[in-house]
Amino acid sequence: MTPNTEAMIKTNRDGTARLQYQIAVPPDQEDSIHQLLKVTDQGQLISGSKIGQASLLITAHEDFAVNQSLVVLVKVGIAIGSDIL
Repeated sequence: MTPNTEAMIKTNRDGTARLQYQIAVPPDQEDSIHQLLKVTDQGQLISGSKIGQASLLITAHEDFAVNQSLVVLVKVGIAIGSDIL
């Protein structure tokens, strides 16, 4: 993902489960993570001007008491071709 861009997160559970999005941040980086990456309750991923990487935790809460979680590594950097530097 390049700096200062937005993207919507789509899952196969959209509309059928309650989805929760959270950026997993070490305690010593909580103040600076918003310069790198933000995620809204609706799953909109917004990168800031900072370059780096962060883990995004997506949890689907099902009505039948089953939760599914997925951790995705999001890299924010300069794109050259199909590579993020």
